[in-house]
Amino acid sequence: MQKYLKLVVLIGVFILVGCQNDYSPNSTVDVNVSCLPGDFYFENPHLPAVSICIENYGVIIAELYPEYAPITVANFMSLVDSGFYNGLTLHRIIEGFMMQGGCPEGTGMGNAGEFITGEFASNGWDNPITHERGVLSMARTDDPNSASSQFFIIDGEAWWLDGDFAGFGRVIYGIEVVDRITANSNPTDNNGVIRLEEQPVIREMRVWNRP
Repeated sequence: MQKYLKLVVLIGVFILVGCQNDYSPNSTVDVNVSCLPGDFYFENPHLPAVSICIENYGVIIAELYPEYAPITVANFMSLVDSGFYNGLTLHRIIEGFMMQGGCPEGTGMGNAGEFITGEFASNGWDNPITHERGVLSMARTDDPNSASSQFFIIDGEAWWLDGDFAGFGRVIYGIEVVDRITANSNPTDNNGVIRLEEQPVIREMRVWNRP
């Protein structure tokens, strides 16, 4: 039996297995225009970055850290380049904790067909990224090398994930978009599961500052 990709069990309760600047509940994203705001500039142009356009919400931009998680970053960028994430959803959301997406089934049980090495301390990898607000990390099962396509963005502080999950990036623009998404979520249970028809849609993702 497949296992839900999960982040952690919290006291036996939580199991986690162009884009517009202003939120408009009836807006959509035009994939034919740039996913970067017109006045945006990268403070660290030597680092790769991704833009995540969430339909009806706006754009999130995150820089990536291949110095600490090279396998994870390369895998993530490859999936973005292939268009894998376009049209997928955020299927698990817990306000004040995280939002998770990248499952092709919208259930938390799907993957991209390939799995990568878990780049975190308990798996023998020196990764100093702490799971604080805005950090991108990879979801996985109990197998430390089971991460594939599902990622999550921290919406709070989750230091208890440090050393067991591969942080690989950080939001540098659009953290308020994360806040709106998590605040507007209506999970069906304490695991943060979102009904399929209510899952926010990833309209488009793009890579920027390619190394």
